[in-house]
Amino acid sequence: MECDEQEDIPSSPTTKSMSPPLDAYRIGRHVKRIEKDLDEIKEQIKDISPNLERRVRRIMKSSIINAHLQAQNKTHINQLLDLNRRKAKAKSRRQILNVGGVLSVRDANKRIDARRAEEIKKKWRIEERARKRRIRQAKETASRIAQNNDMCAIIDAQITSDTIELS
Repeated sequence: MECDEQEDIPSSPTTKSMSPPLDAYRIGRHVKRIEKDLDEIKEQIKDISPNLERRVRRIMKSSIINAHLQAQNKTHINQLLDLNRRKAKAKSRRQILNVGGVLSVRDANKRIDARRAEEIKKKWRIEERARKRRIRQAKETASRIAQNNDMCAIIDAQITSDTIELS
């Protein structure tokens, strides 16, 4: 072969390509056309082979069933893929349903820690006030003792004021 000669390349076909139908509806249309053609040549088929028509109908029925199964499997696979995408999605926060407005476990834990710290501060303030009150009462008692030399009257006043505070 010389380099100057061009090879004969066949042109692209002008007719439709015979690709298999994609869904059950299209297969059903093709089956109806084949059944119509089979009905037209029914007598000739019986002469060729008595079981040929039955075999062709069985093949057509199974192709429709396979198309339906394929569609069903495709739907099921898409559902599983969607489910896996949702599961694989990064979960930044676990949601908690709470009236107080807490949105996540981390927020709830922070709020619990803050509440504990607030309770500790409140308890400390109460104890601090009680300590200051005892110091103030001790100073008042000491100043009364210094002013009055009557110790029994001061102690009786102290006992009555303590019983009033307790009740």
